Amino acid sequence: MAFSSAAGRDGLYLGFLLFHAICTICIDIQPLLPKPLQLDISRRLLDFYLKNTSDPLMLGARSQDPNYLWFRWFLLQEGLVFLPCFIFGIRGLLKGTASVYPLLLAYAAAASTTTATCLVVTVFGHQQVPFTSTELMVLLSANGQSLEPFPHTL
Repeated sequence: MAFSSAAGRDGLYLGFLLFHAICTICIDIQPLLPKPLQLDISRRLLDFYLKNTSDPLMLGARSQDPNYLWFRWFLLQEGLVFLPCFIFGIRGLLKGTASVYPLLLAYAAAASTTTATCLVVTVFGHQQVPFTSTELMVLLSANGQSLEPFPHTL
């Protein structure tokens, strides 16, 4: 997709980062938190997500199944590494700071690796719950979007 201006491109990046920061806080890191630290709204959002996707990775992380320890590590990485990237990225884009692009590129490299791993496991791995075609499409669209956003940054 071509953009007529850097501002339009940065607006897209800004929306992407904001969306992912909210998802990280409200859904993705919830399985890592002790129940007393989980907000009710976040718990309900995660329940809604799981009900509509049957996401085996999030189900495994939530149940603390030791077979999904690798995925819990990815979620921890998302909270400790990616979330600060989102915040600094949002701040840098709002200020028009060009020095934010290397950070976004580093985030894109790390996120594409973790996302590709999750997609391969989800599509080709052994799932406890068979997917409907709708659930599979939702999972692929929710996870696949992390692969595209920043390759045209530099």
